[in-house]
Amino acid sequence: MHTQGFVFNLPAEELLNSYLDFCRETWGHAHEDYILNDPAQFDVWGKSIVRTLADQAAGVGLPPGFVPSVRYWITRDERCIAVADIRVKLTPALEVYGGQLGLLLRPSERGKGYGKVLFDEIFKLGAKLGLGETLVTTTSDNTAMRKILAAPEFLLKSDEIDTPVNGEVRRICRYYYDLTQVPRD
Repeated sequence: MHTQGFVFNLPAEELLNSYLDFCRETWGHAHEDYILNDPAQFDVWGKSIVRTLADQAAGVGLPPGFVPSVRYWITRDERCIAVADIRVKLTPALEVYGGQLGLLLRPSERGKGYGKVLFDEIFKLGAKLGLGETLVTTTSDNTAMRKILAAPEFLLKSDEIDTPVNGEVRRICRYYYDLTQVPRD
């Protein structure tokens, strides 16, 4: 998918170096690293990451409690600037924290207005994958993401909860959308 110069790519060998560069810049700048791979461990995951992510999308070999998820390496001018994750259903854990749609921007690309453009496309991709009522979460201190998530007209409801995350209690904002109402291009 191509939008305003952004390309939503399924992980592929030819993008591996660009993704590695993304991981190098972003490592340590994300509140969760589930959507990243440790760049210092590239020799461990580099040979298998494309196959692993394809298996995750197909639901192959998932650990108990995990659901299929489709990962996109988002590029602009052949440079990986963001990673998106779409989980096809909710688990009890994802209902509290994590949700179904995730986006992580490279630190040097933040503050440029890309979040809204990218989330508009992620909503469309989720709708194409058959998601109906869909949950997206963020931390309460992520004001830029909260502004983006509160805007779509297909927002059903939102709430906030306190929940333990990695040993600390965080205020989590949850946004519920009806992706069957996502405008089509």
